[in-house]
Amino acid sequence: MSDRPSPQLSELLTRFGLGERETVRCCRRHIRAVGRKIPIFDTIWVDALVAQSKLTFYQADKIAAGQSEELFFSDYVLTEPIRPGSDPRTFLAKDETGNIVVLTMITELSGPGSGLLDRLSRLCDLSTPGIHQSIRLPHQVVTHGEKVGLVSEPVTGPSVAELILRRGRLETAFVIDAARQLASAFDASIRSGVVHGAIYTTNIRVEDSGRVIAVGGGIAPITAPVIRSETFDSPESCDGIAPERIGGSAPPTETSDIYAFGCLIWAMSAGRAPFLQGDPLARLTAHRTGRVPDLRDYCGDAAEPIADLVARCTEPDPGKRPESFVEISASLGKRNQRVKSGLRLLAPTPSTSTASLDVSSDSFNQTRPRYPLRKQATLCGAIALAAVLLGFGPTFFFQLMTPKNVVAVTEHELDSSRNLTNAAAATEDALSSPEVSRQDELATAGESLTNNGPTNLRKMPPPDEAGVIRLSSSGYYEASTIDYRGDLKIIGPPQATATIKIVEQPLRVRARTVTLERVGLSASAGATSPALILANAQSLFVRDSSFDGGDGRRTIGLGWRRLDSRDRSGGVVRLSDCRYRGLSTGLFLSEMPNGLSAQNCLVYSSRSFVTVNKTAGADSLRVLFRRVTSREVDRVIDVRFDSEGFSQLNLHAEKCAFSGDDGAAVFGWIRAEEASRFAIEIDGRENLIDPPVSISRRLKDSSRLSPSSEPRVKVAGVVAGQIKFAGKVGANPDGSRVVDFVGPRRGDLDVGYRPVEPN
Repeated sequence: MSDRPSPQLSELLTRFGLGERETVRCCRRHIRAVGRKIPIFDTIWVDALVAQSKLTFYQADKIAAGQSEELFFSDYVLTEPIRPGSDPRTFLAKDETGNIVVLTMITELSGPGSGLLDRLSRLCDLSTPGIHQSIRLPHQVVTHGEKVGLVSEPVTGPSVAELILRRGRLETAFVIDAARQLASAFDASIRSGVVHGAIYTTNIRVEDSGRVIAVGGGIAPITAPVIRSETFDSPESCDGIAPERIGGSAPPTETSDIYAFGCLIWAMSAGRAPFLQGDPLARLTAHRTGRVPDLRDYCGDAAEPIADLVARCTEPDPGKRPESFVEISASLGKRNQRVKSGLRLLAPTPSTSTASLDVSSDSFNQTRPRYPLRKQATLCGAIALAAVLLGFGPTFFFQLMTPKNVVAVTEHELDSSRNLTNAAAATEDALSSPEVSRQDELATAGESLTNNGPTNLRKMPPPDEAGVIRLSSSGYYEASTIDYRGDLKIIGPPQATATIKIVEQPLRVRARTVTLERVGLSASAGATSPALILANAQSLFVRDSSFDGGDGRRTIGLGWRRLDSRDRSGGVVRLSDCRYRGLSTGLFLSEMPNGLSAQNCLVYSSRSFVTVNKTAGADSLRVLFRRVTSREVDRVIDVRFDSEGFSQLNLHAEKCAFSGDDGAAVFGWIRAEEASRFAIEIDGRENLIDPPVSISRRLKDSSRLSPSSEPRVKVAGVVAGQIKFAGKVGANPDGSRVVDFVGPRRGDLDVGYRPVEPN
């Protein structure tokens, strides 16, 4: 085992500005922990540097592939790509002093590129810093061998493409404010002699302060004045190409930029591109032969003035578009400078009709006052402090702050606690109990049920010699506490489901492995239990079972923790043919499992499907979904990142359907302030997602994170469009079958949950 990196790696890290002493110091803890199990090679040092945010994922991949020389361009060190693909390629880079810049690399210098350096130099000469605060143009030309690069100032914050991916449709107020800023910026750029030429969602970034900034301007008219399909590295980069430029030799002009501006506003308002063809050539053909659809057909509450402006900007005939960005700016009106309409305007607010709003008024800049919420938060903090000073335990505070007493606080504010919800806190405490008390079990069995609960509940039989509890009828059964030394199974009757009613206490199960089959757990009216079932087991298997929390969305369906946290064997959670309704979360994981899978599951009318409450001790989580359908679910998977070394959350999904309202997401996450940056990845095939549902969303927490702390998101195998079900959300699972999909697809539609046929 080597306690230092190899000389070759040390020399390379020195070029990155990382000395050997600094490398050893920041990686010492990680290397010592890993070195107890396996020999230490350079790859382990690289992984440790990534975990400490000293190297990026991109740099680590290049080093592992033996392509480290590609990370150096003149005097700059590339850190990560902004828009990888064909020329030009845009990267974040560091100069010799450690300052971050944006470096756009252009490699074709021969043929049509003759005189390229002169034209790029003239572009940099025109890029005076005072053109406009909402546009960034390159200011320096650098060369590296046969390559040429353009250096520009970096812009913090996510791109509009990333925001749409995470949040879906952007709020009308934000769209209006962004349109005002960009129209003014493009007008200033045109007057300075620079046509942007590449207006699409990836090239528009949003700072936390509310400023919307266009980047990458002026390069396309020089490097790609003629449209060719091979010029574009993705279908998204074809969005906004004016019809008159496709199939001809027309260069970018102000008129073509106005068309692209209209497509940009359309995408921000609708949460998707006007055309969804899957390859650049097909999308160019759609812009050339078709017409951008009316925004109101995809966004019913779109403001009439905005929809009309978008329709005018995207006219196929250039002569029918607005004459200039001056005209567009005049129609949008002046921006209210007193309001910062940044990312907080993107937070979900109660929907209101905007069809009658005047685009030139300041009504789009008004947001709901947040002072009542702050006062409530202050009051809650004061109550908690008083409880601690007076000697009350945390249980007192959680009882006092039940959801019925904080109805004015939104669900996302409740999610900001350490355990995401009050029910989660109680579940965590219950799962943390090292032993199950026999006295508690007997006391629970002897208690009378509440007046709101069912009567004449049956007692659950004890396990037989094989560790099987057979529920002979459909119930109802009374929840009890079960402590078994071996493998435990709870099985309902054939061709039926045995229902266990939950009132004051959950079903508590403690065994080496726990299996539920044909069991239904349902919260009674007025139930006060924080969860339906709590399982302490090395592994958990649930088949053909249902979890119903009622209408409050306050109850956890199933809480799980290892029986022995020191024993790392097992740790597998598998769900199949299950239904979840009206829950705070369907599955609450008190610690990281070794494996998590769900097959043919339906979750609806709930806050989340899976909640991972702790990531300590793990560097990644891989979840397998097959035929999972979510309807009216705020987030499919919630994760609280509390470990610095956690780097990746991966969902491999097949034939899944994710549907929800505005603000819904596949991943919701809270992370500790000291946690390192991580990546979210979805791969698989034949997955459908409704445009209101975004991929990733950070839930509100107490830490203040910069926009650069947002996760890196990579998505494959997911198609966006309108999902149509057999019926409304309800008790009949057959109504949640996917029967149609308005969007691109191949072959027959065979996606989502399928009701289980009786045996």
